[in-house]
Amino acid sequence: AEGPSAAVAVGEFNAETFLQEDVDALREAYGLMSLSSDIRVAGTPAPAFEPVNDATAGEGSLDLQVVSVLSPGAPLTWWSVSPFDLDGFMMSYALQVNDAADPPLVHSISWGDAEALFPPQFIERLDYELMKMVLRGITVIIASGDNGISAVTPDCAFVSDVIGSSPWVTSVGATMPSKNSAPYCSSPSLRRAMGTCEEPGPITCSVASGAIITSSGYWSIYRARPSYQSAAVNGYLHQAKCNPCRTGVVEKHEVNASDLGTPCQHLSSSKVCALEPLFTTTRASPDVALPGNSYPTIVNGSLGLFDGTSASAPALAAMVSLLNAEQARKGLPSLGLLNPWLYKVHASHPDAFQDVTVGDTASTEDQLCPWGFRAAPGWDAATGLGVPRFDALKGLLPRRRAPSHAPDPSRGVDTEQLAERAPASIASRFPDMNSPILIAALLGVVAGSALTAAACSSAVANGKLAPQLRAGARGLALPAPGRWSLFGGRREEEQRLGYSALLGANSA
Repeated sequence: AEGPSAAVAVGEFNAETFLQEDVDALREAYGLMSLSSDIRVAGTPAPAFEPVNDATAGEGSLDLQVVSVLSPGAPLTWWSVSPFDLDGFMMSYALQVNDAADPPLVHSISWGDAEALFPPQFIERLDYELMKMVLRGITVIIASGDNGISAVTPDCAFVSDVIGSSPWVTSVGATMPSKNSAPYCSSPSLRRAMGTCEEPGPITCSVASGAIITSSGYWSIYRARPSYQSAAVNGYLHQAKCNPCRTGVVEKHEVNASDLGTPCQHLSSSKVCALEPLFTTTRASPDVALPGNSYPTIVNGSLGLFDGTSASAPALAAMVSLLNAEQARKGLPSLGLLNPWLYKVHASHPDAFQDVTVGDTASTEDQLCPWGFRAAPGWDAATGLGVPRFDALKGLLPRRRAPSHAPDPSRGVDTEQLAERAPASIASRFPDMNSPILIAALLGVVAGSALTAAACSSAVANGKLAPQLRAGARGLALPAPGRWSLFGGRREEEQRLGYSALLGANSA
């Protein structure tokens, strides 16, 4: 798949760098031609003197090479954010993308941080920026994390990720093969040596099973559960004998499941909230899982094998790149927010996903933990809906076309009319953004599943949109480079803006 419809960006932070010759070398090893064009660099590139090694280029090289090999014709963008940007790493990224006239339609992010570190006002504004990306027809794919019950820390603590918990992204966990499971044991020679299959298909990628990371799953402390996943998550909670489950690892101080907590500096004076109430009320992650074990990756000419949801996320990005190209071939809009469609397909065609029913999240990169979420039939907090099957999803793509009455960007945007559709909460929560043009930007000019990019470009070009957007966007700048202060706050309600349009646009 080639052309703008297949374009993918990988988001990079912390002065990460890469070499295009490494990408070409891996492509050659797989029998692919070199890239037909240079990898586009957007944002703030790493300093020219930055060394290229596993520490400075491992993550980014993995992201680029996974996408490039699995979707060989996809135009690639390396989108880098300065580590000194005061707006916070993902806020800065979303602002840059939303300021761009024609950004790639798929964005893969393999970075994260603890949701509890960020004040609720920041979380809500971040979700509005992510929502704006979705309304432009952009798919945002996030690695769920590599430390099991903790998205970000090797400690055995229940910690959710700040981006992976957003209802406007698709969170991706990781699987790995087991020599006791299909397809390995379906080989007659291996069956004679190892006996019959004991495990159906892939298992949860985990340190306990021999990987160097453990796929993360969690419930948000802020974001209410979106309607698209309610049935799937409720089914899991109804059938689960334990959630989370004990593993046999001895605890220093034994506690009951009902006494487990999660960090929530903004919601409780004790800075800890009960975990159990979140299961029935908040956004659950991951949404799906893809293989995340032993990916060949070349860094400065040296070949290594990498594990991580940092591999499974760009793998899904490559898949979506190919699906978007198929949509474009049929004259249909890009997929945008995947989740309403994925959960709907799973409900009606569960065989479009390879279910993962073995393994758990009870380990981190450093240790085994006394508690974890187990894989189970259907959706679970270890591997989501399971592993998407590309051929099956290709046959079940949304068929809704962009409406013929979509606004003509050349005639401008009726911002006053759009503002009338805005919930009162936008003006009340963001008084510095209470203008028709800004509210219109939040709402989007929806054509199919996408915001008409040309309409936004027109507004920026004529000077009506950009100054206000930039001023409002940076109103929540944090006080120190690379650091997040802890402020008091409260749980915010789910954003309902855009859900009905997205559900309709993605109906099959």
